[in-house]
This record gives sequence, C-alpha cells and structure tokens, in this order.
Amino acid sequence: MIEEAYKQAINVLNECVSDIGFKASALNNGYREVWGRDSMITLIGAMSSGEKSLLRASVESINTLCSNQTELGLIPNNVDVENNEAQFRSYMDGNMWYVIGIWYYYKRTSDKDFLKKYKDSAFRTLEWLRHQDVDNSGMISTQEAANWMDIFHVRGKVLYDNILYSKALLCASEIAEEFGELERAKKYKDLSKRCIDGIQYTLWVDDSHSSFSDEVKDLKNKIKNSRHLEEEYILISQKCAHIIWRPYFLAYRTFRYYGNWFDTLGNSLAIIFNIAGSEQTKKILEYAAQVEIASPYAAKATYPPIYPGDAEWREYFLVGNLNLPNHYHNGGIWPFVGGFYISALVKAGQLGSAANFLQSLAEANKIGRNFDWEFNEWFHGNTGKPMGKEKQAWSAAMYVYAYNCVKSGVVDL
Repeated sequence: MIEEAYKQAINVLNECVSDIGFKASALNNGYREVWGRDSMITLIGAMSSGEKSLLRASVESINTLCSNQTELGLIPNNVDVENNEAQFRSYMDGNMWYVIGIWYYYKRTSDKDFLKKYKDSAFRTLEWLRHQDVDNSGMISTQEAANWMDIFHVRGKVLYDNILYSKALLCASEIAEEFGELERAKKYKDLSKRCIDGIQYTLWVDDSHSSFSDEVKDLKNKIKNSRHLEEEYILISQKCAHIIWRPYFLAYRTFRYYGNWFDTLGNSLAIIFNIAGSEQTKKILEYAAQVEIASPYAAKATYPPIYPGDAEWREYFLVGNLNLPNHYHNGGIWPFVGGFYISALVKAGQLGSAANFLQSLAEANKIGRNFDWEFNEWFHGNTGKPMGKEKQAWSAAMYVYAYNCVKSGVVDL
C-alpha cells in the first residue's frame, strides 16, 4: 500500500503540471490555478522525489509567482493557468512559502544561476513581510482568515504565519551568504531569531514559565517593544485566567484574546524548523497522540472543533457548510497537514509512529468519492469520508515528502 501510494502520488503530481507550474489540482473542476502556497508546498514534495519530470514545473511555479510580484514585493495568491490572470487577496503565507521554495529548490539542485535569478525577488518579498510587523515586536500580524485557513478566524500574531516568517528569514539569510552579502545575511538571521523569541514568549504558555511576571521579565531581554506586550499579557491573563498551561503553541494572540485550540500544522512546523525545543516537542506530540489528531487519518487541522455558541464561532463558517464542526479547517482531516505531521514525528525520532501514520495516510489517499487514488483535499474529522476536491497536488506532494522522510529518517527542511 505504501509503495503503491507513492507511485500514484507521482502520477497525480505529473497530472498537475501545467505550462506555468503546478496547478493546485489536476481536474478543471478543482483548482486550476498556480497558488502561491500550494505550488511551493508541492515543489517541496516534488523536489524530494528526484523525479526529473517534476523539475521544470517547480521552476515554472517560481517563475510564475515572480513574474506577477507587485512593486512592493507581494506575491500573488494565485495565477490562472488558462488566462495568466493573477489574483491578490490578503493572504500572508504564500509569501513565506515562496522564499522557502526558492531556497529548497537551490538546496536540492545547487543551481546557482537559478538562485542568482530569483534572489532579489526573494529579498523583496521579505521586505514586504517586514512591513507586516505592525508594532515593532519582530512578529508579523495577519488579518482574519488571511492564510491557508481562509474561512477560519485566525488573526493577529498567528503561530503558523510567524513560524513560516522566521524560516523564510533564515532561508533568505542563507541565500545572501551564497553571494557574499554578509551584512544582509546577518540582518535576516537576527530578525529570524527575534521572531522566534516572540513566538516562544507570546505563544507558548507552559509550567516551565512559573508566572506571567517571569515570562515578561525574560521577554524584556529578548524582544523589543516589551511594554506593549506586557500590557497585553496582563490584560489577557486577567480576562482568561485559565490560560496557565498548554502543552502546545497557541494558535494566535490578538487584541486581548488568543486562540486556545491546537493548530496541527503550526505546531508540526515548529518541530520541523527547530523552533520547538526537545521538551516542547515531547509535549506537543504527546498531546497530539492523546487527542488522536491523526485518527482516523493523518491529520486533523485543529483540535477541538469550534461549535456554534463558542466565543470563537463565526457565522461565515456556514458558507457552503464548509466549517461546521469536524469539517474543513474546523477539525477536518487534511492529507497535506498529515504529511507535515508525519515529518515532525520523523524529526522527533518517532520513526515507528511515523511509519504507522504513513500507512494510514496512504489508505486515506486511496479513498475516493468517485474513483480510487483520489488524493482528496480533505476528509470529515470523525467519519473519515472524503469531502473535498480530487487529485490535489499538495495531498500527493506531502505524501511523497513524508514517505521520503520516513524512508531516510531525515527531514531536510
């Protein structure tokens, strides 16, 4: 099953190839665009495969995004493969994935001519992202529903977005070093460290921090603008007295509020990108196992689901019935998230669990609404039934990436 799933995943990736890069899905009734985030995540799986047939589509995806970059450095949300029309929404994450994608392609190929062609575009994207640091905290702020969870209420200092931002800065630092731009390299490395410090001291609430006062004391030594953040800590702690201990990074912090639920992708990337320490990694993965985040398949996007009447419920969750409890972003199962979760298990040395969940992910990718090996977009969080679009590029790509991580025991992101 595992080997057959790999072959089928490569087939789906080849079906998603267009003249301008990776479409988000192979079928015209799915997503016929080259999406910023989707194509770069797909690039990671494709490049890890070593398949030469996927090399050109990886480059074309980057070129398409670069060609439609704005004067300020913003990467388009997506570009239609039929008319080459670029669409822009207030999505944050495609910009970071773009920089990471450029870095990862170079890491896999050592093609310095490629890197020379796109490095300045990557730097421009980073400068646009730096302007999203609205309070000089070192972390970027995201509008509501402005990342891959585009019908969900993530906002403010979002875990997932800032994890990606810190990684993109590190990637840009390494790119600058390749061309002897040492001052720029140091700047980006320092900014990445500052962002990571912000993540640790605003989104991790654990008994390792004995109190808010100790946390704020450390915070003052780590990041700038601590007075503003100290005020927010106090006001949030007064309003939400139960936020004393959580075995995972919070999904977001915003104006006097926070996301209390478990963000599987954000926490998995924290492990993969070496932001979570060893004890944090242990707690995150232990909690994920306790709540069966990868059951019936890897992996649920969030836990627990949000219900009508909850403080974080939004009426727009009902659009198309998409974000009902255990649906879509609200506790639904996403195979691409499962691929990152399995990779995080490999990173943590939990190879047995990773192999078991890879088998489960292969089974999920085979299940279809209309045919076998559908590589569906998402599944119901309880029933495990497919409910999304077929032949999704990132579902196939992250199976390929997770497969290679499990087989090699190495996560190279």
